[in-house]
Amino acid sequence: MSSVNLPENSIVSLLRKEKRKEPFFLVGGSVRDFLLQRELKDYDFLLEGDVFSFVSRVKDKIKGKVIFNKRLLTATLKTNEVILDFTTARKEYYCRPGALPLVTPTSWQEDLKRRDFTINAMVIPLEEEGWGKIIDPLGGKDDLAHGIIRILHEQSFCDDPTRILRAIRYQNRLGFAIAKDTLQNLKQNWPYLKNVSPRRRLKEWQLLCAEEDVMKNMQDIFILGGWSFLMDGLSFAQKVWAEQGLLIPKSGFPKTLRPWYLYLLTFLVKEPGKLENISTYWGLYPQEKEGLKQTLLLLLEQKQLKGLKRRYLLRRLKELPLEGSYYLFRQNPSWGENWNSFSQEILAHKMPIQGRDLLCLGLEPGPEMGRLLQRLEEGYQENLFNTKKEGLELAKRLLKEEN
Repeated sequence: MSSVNLPENSIVSLLRKEKRKEPFFLVGGSVRDFLLQRELKDYDFLLEGDVFSFVSRVKDKIKGKVIFNKRLLTATLKTNEVILDFTTARKEYYCRPGALPLVTPTSWQEDLKRRDFTINAMVIPLEEEGWGKIIDPLGGKDDLAHGIIRILHEQSFCDDPTRILRAIRYQNRLGFAIAKDTLQNLKQNWPYLKNVSPRRRLKEWQLLCAEEDVMKNMQDIFILGGWSFLMDGLSFAQKVWAEQGLLIPKSGFPKTLRPWYLYLLTFLVKEPGKLENISTYWGLYPQEKEGLKQTLLLLLEQKQLKGLKRRYLLRRLKELPLEGSYYLFRQNPSWGENWNSFSQEILAHKMPIQGRDLLCLGLEPGPEMGRLLQRLEEGYQENLFNTKKEGLELAKRLLKEEN
């Protein structure tokens, strides 16, 4: 097999000069995507020896941010242009299904055997003068050519149940099929997803929602029997997507928004009582949970009152995460046609009179000023004033009433 022509850049050139003795490879998804002629958005490297000392040597020259994971023998180097993931060739031992593995260094040949799928178990040596030949000891290139996703051993999904969701993502992203035996194995191992830590389950949801065809991923999880193990009580219904799917455009999705948060919200709108369950099951942080809760409450309030005054609405929206505001905006065409303009209106919304403006009335910071500011805020929402001058006049009248 002839050598390959991978994209060259200054970072790869630097790595080639730094690593000359121990085996050093491009591995996994990077090799897969290169063979599929897909854009390499990051690089995955495998090396024997001390990955930490190697990355420590190159980080200052590359000028990136480094994250070391000493438990898993990995290092990630992030630059403005690219993400480089380095892994020490390792063996893995799982003390129970779904647990993070215990790892020990090994040869690169043994490392390939512990990976998830055959199509991710190929390597290309990084040599002094270029890229070497593709090394494929486990049949990955043949499966890649036939569009097949196949696990490397029967315990794969049991050891790491998140690989089930990875297989579904690959199937839909690449247009591949899951091998018959692998598919059967997949269906049997869904229950082990409950052994995975809550934030790892959330991470899988985030990855699913970042894919191009989110709906197809969700449908496949449901059809293959995994929905309850991922969602812990949240119902799956095609009707949800029919009614809510249009709220989340396939193109032009604002980059400032978190897709996973918005997709979760579309399900919770139908079953708000399930927020507590899913928050615990996914380990949502208090701020994440509270943002969802307040969005659901404002949605209910809006429906009950059949419309809210603009200023009151803007103040409430300003308290929500952007995803909550975006969801409500998409549901209410009368609010405007352009999200960017509307989001700027939310951010700019502010009562024209603040606490410091009340000092001229002889007030001191404290409970009295706080009560007055609250009454002024209520008056502002009711359109009782528009400018600072008008606000101060109202403040004087309110002070007289109290006296």
